[in-house]
Amino acid sequence: MNLLKGSIFVDYGAGWDGDFGISSWADKALTSIGTTLTMKSTVMSWLPIEFGISTGYKMRDKKGFANLILSIGIDDFNNRPVSSGCFQSLY
Repeated sequence: MNLLKGSIFVDYGAGWDGDFGISSWADKALTSIGTTLTMKSTVMSWLPIEFGISTGYKMRDKKGFANLILSIGIDDFNNRPVSSGCFQSLY
């Protein structure tokens, strides 16, 4: 294990849904709160991998969510993963 990191987040916004008028945006804006925990490691000295979980709660929907985070691949020259994925489940 090279790095273990965690965070606490609060997110408020409407993304790219609708126009940018305040009346439209205010009706679609959502608030979510949660935490993340990820671990970075290198397998067999050449394959970087990062995996973890993020969990939270969507206030308006009154639903929780969990995301599995997975990033596997040989880094490009800018230290960005070549392949990554995120899997979401609402509960």
